[in-house]
Amino acid sequence: MRVCLFQRNKSGRIKYEKDYKVYGIYTYIFLVIYIGGGKLLDKLYFDKFDIVDYTGDTRYDTVNTVVDKRFKKADTAIVVNTEMIDQIVSVAPYAYNSKYPVFYRKLHY
Repeated sequence: MRVCLFQRNKSGRIKYEKDYKVYGIYTYIFLVIYIGGGKLLDKLYFDKFDIVDYTGDTRYDTVNTVVDKRFKKADTAIVVNTEMIDQIVSVAPYAYNSKYPVFYRKLHY
């Protein structure tokens, strides 16, 4: 299989021509493997999870839907300052296991 071709033109200079068909075939094969492999991995990975959609007409309806469906028995909530991202990350496993909702609050000074 040839990838490039050297020829002399009329003036005696070497003319370099690329074989774009071979590059096109390689590109097509790469894209098929890349896109198909990504879709296959997504299907294998996401089939393990149940996706639950909590949406509402407005963002307030969405929050109320999540609180009603996910945190029915929560009489305790965790409020975290949004400027302290390390607190948000560290409290997430505890809140999930205890089924406590976490609210982010930006404090105004």
